[in-house]
Amino acid sequence: MKLNVRSIVKAAVYMAVGAGFFVMAAYADTSTTPPANSLGDVAATVTSSFANLAKMISAISYIAGFAFSIAGVFKLKQHKDNPQQIAVTIGITLIALGIGLIFMPSIFQMGGATLFGTNAQTAGVTGITTFTGGNIAPGNN
Repeated sequence: MKLNVRSIVKAAVYMAVGAGFFVMAAYADTSTTPPANSLGDVAATVTSSFANLAKMISAISYIAGFAFSIAGVFKLKQHKDNPQQIAVTIGITLIALGIGLIFMPSIFQMGGATLFGTNAQTAGVTGITTFTGGNIAPGNN
């Protein structure tokens, strides 16, 4: 059996998904909340989990951004060692993608404040929120 990048990436994705299911099952097993009694209780539970989902997406964005940036630096090193086989645009593209992913949460918040004003209200993951143009530090949402 020949190992290539595609099979390694596929195995890593399957392992990450399996670990995610394992963590979700362990979390659901230790939950002390009683079961929902009405459809409104179910909707409130689902809505409350969206805030954590948004935080998870931001965290994945940061981690992937750093990973793409590091991969871009390594591709630039490979281009320096062998310029005929590795194009310099691959390294530059990976670094640009990594920078975009690192700054994605800040860009979304600044873009919302620019488009709709600093006091505009929007339906957020935890209810009605306002855009705060000057308050863009991570964790201050």
